[in-house]
Order: sequence, then C-alpha cells, then structure tokens
Amino acid sequence: MVNFKKNNYYFLSVIYLLYIYSVNYKFLPLDSSKIIWLILCLFILVRVLIELNKGVVNISLLRKYYPFFLYVALFIIVLFCSLFNGANNFTIPYYLIIYVIDYIPCAILISYFCFKYNINVVDLIVRVGVIQALLIFLMLLIPSFKEMYGGIVSISGNILDYYSYRGVGVTGFANYTVGTTQAMILCIYVLDLFKRERFKFLDLIRIGIIFFSALFSSRSSIVVLLLFLSFILIFLIDKKYFWKKIVPLIFLIVLFFSISIFYLISNQQVIDNNFIIKWALEPVINYINFGELATKSSDTISTFYFIPEYKTLFFGDWLYVNSDGTYYKSVDAGYMRILLYMGLPLSIFLYTTFTLSFLIFSLNLKFKLDRVFTIFFIFTIFVLNYKGNAFIDASAMFKLYFLYFTSILYENYKNVT
Repeated sequence: MVNFKKNNYYFLSVIYLLYIYSVNYKFLPLDSSKIIWLILCLFILVRVLIELNKGVVNISLLRKYYPFFLYVALFIIVLFCSLFNGANNFTIPYYLIIYVIDYIPCAILISYFCFKYNINVVDLIVRVGVIQALLIFLMLLIPSFKEMYGGIVSISGNILDYYSYRGVGVTGFANYTVGTTQAMILCIYVLDLFKRERFKFLDLIRIGIIFFSALFSSRSSIVVLLLFLSFILIFLIDKKYFWKKIVPLIFLIVLFFSISIFYLISNQQVIDNNFIIKWALEPVINYINFGELATKSSDTISTFYFIPEYKTLFFGDWLYVNSDGTYYKSVDAGYMRILLYMGLPLSIFLYTTFTLSFLIFSLNLKFKLDRVFTIFFIFTIFVLNYKGNAFIDASAMFKLYFLYFTSILYENYKNVT
C-alpha cells in the first residue's frame, strides 16, 4: 500500500527546497522560486477561494500580518523616489513588496497543505536542510556530480570560478546566503526541540549534518548560530531541564569540536592538502599566528565603508549596480549599498519599518521563546547586513521565518475552531 503521508512529505520537501533556494535552471524560463510562487497563486484562484466559503482556510489569518503591510507604503515611497531619480535598478523596491505578495501568502498556503496532509512543518523544514546538506556533501566528495549539476544551472562564470572549492547544493552556487539559510534551518529545528523538551540521537545526527553543511558553505553561519545560542541561553538559564539535559549536550558538542579543531590545527599537512578545512579554520589559524580572529573577507568588508559626499549621504544616488552588473562603487556591504541607493533618511525608515513590523507581529505569538526568537531574527539580519545586503540576500531566511510562525498561528486557529 502506498504511504501517502510519506510521499507528501517528499513532495512538499522538494517543492519548498526549490522555493527557498531559488535556482535558475537552463531549461526553465523562470527561476524555481518564481515558478512555485506562480503555481501557488494559481491554486489561490482555483481552489482556495472556493474553500473559503467552507471555512477550510481562514481569511482572518491575514489580519495577523497587518504590521507587514507597512511595506506597501514603503514600497510605494521607494519606487516613486527610484523612478523620480532615474534609478538604474529596482531590486530594493521589488524586495520590499514581496513580503505581502510572496513570503506571507506562500507561507499561509504551504502551512495549509501541511495541515491538510497532517505534515509537521518543522519536519518539512528539517528535511529541506538535510537534502541541501547531502547535495553539498556529494558535490564536495564527487566533483563529477557537481560538474554535471552545474551543466544544467544558469550561473555566471565568475561566480562559478570563485566558489569552485565549495559545495553548491541545489542552488547552483554557494555563498554566505546558503550557509546562513542552513543555519536558520538549524535554529528553527533546535528551537522546536527546546519547546518539546526532547532530544533523540537521530536529532543529533540531523543537527550535525545541517551544521557542517552550513559551515562548509559560509563562515557567517557561525555568527548566526552563536547569536541564536546567546539568545536562547538567556531564556533557558532558569529552566531545570536546561541544566540537566542541554548543558551536558552543549559541553559534549563543544568538547568534540575543540578536540577536532586541535587535531586539525596540529596537523599542518592536513590543512595544506585540504583547501576547505584551511578556509573554514582561517580565523582560528590567524588567531594562533597573528593574535586576531581576522579573515581576508572581513578585512575586505571594512574597506567598503566610508562617508559619502553630502548629496549621496542624505538623498542617495539611486544606483544599485554599474552598467556591467557589478556592484555600484564596487561596494559589497549591506548598509553602504542601501545608503548609496536611497540615502540616510530613507534607510532609517526602512530599518525602522523592518524592526517595528516584526516586533508587533511577535505579539501574536503566545510562547515566550517564539518572541525571543523573533528578537534574535531581527538582530541577526542587522548583523548580517554589515557584510551583505541581508534585506535582499537573506530572502530564504525570511521565507523560513514566515513559514514556521504561520504554521504556529494556523495550528492555534485549528485548535480554537
């Protein structure tokens, strides 16, 4: 007999994988995320509107997201200013409006599918992380597989060359967004385990798989995980099960990684013969040799920050990329890219809108740990924005956030009704 629930898990896992990790396949006219978005929009027109009358989907769920409709006003303002100032790129306005036309609607619909087929949303998210991790490991271990997959993905040559030493996973390339997304999946997974107050051996295996895939993709993933751990520890410090179960687990994990790092650092030949290990341990190696946790990328980022001229500082240049598609003024740092585009006043308005919308939304979350997680998420986006434009590059993290908490709101609604 066919296990329909199991098949639905696999189906939705693949669908959501291609949604959060947008892929440009050569044989498709649009990237995978946009195609899935269009399919879900079609579902809205064909089925959801019919079932609204039956009470299957609760339109009042949208009311929970009213703070994010601030982005509609922000979108109109930024779009008008972009057109008025002859902007050469509309990436920022585009990503401001997809909160209300992409992230939230898709989160509601995917949550609906999960509840319809009795699928746990966290299990779905974890499966996505594991599938991506296994693909990354396969591409690290089997170069021919990576080459074959790269043949069907549309990607510019310079990016492919730059990331040739990392696993690429389903996306076709790997950068800090892949690592931070895997880290976000891991955070949601651990958050759910904390709430259930249970840790099984299989959970530890999955945590290890996703963790290493995040580490191999980007060192920025460590920043996300350390921030998450800091926020969670503050909340759990007075819980008995934290001291009985979590602290011993953390101690074993830290001990394991400390021994592993010490072994690798003590074997120069291993480091010299493996570029990935050398790249991953670069901060530790630099600290031992030079006394500072610096990397080439962190040193480069600091050069991207400068005080622009008065007009640019307050009114922006409304230029996001150069004519050849490269970064405007060769700047690849989130705060500076937004500042150069729209100026300081609108930048502050954007950051304020982001912060307030998520904080107000968190009032709908009954569980204190969920509200703590929202604060962690806000803080993390601001930290990541120092390196890259997280308000755009971290779109997958936003999708994960909305799916997870939409599923909680949907479950609360189902329990009430």
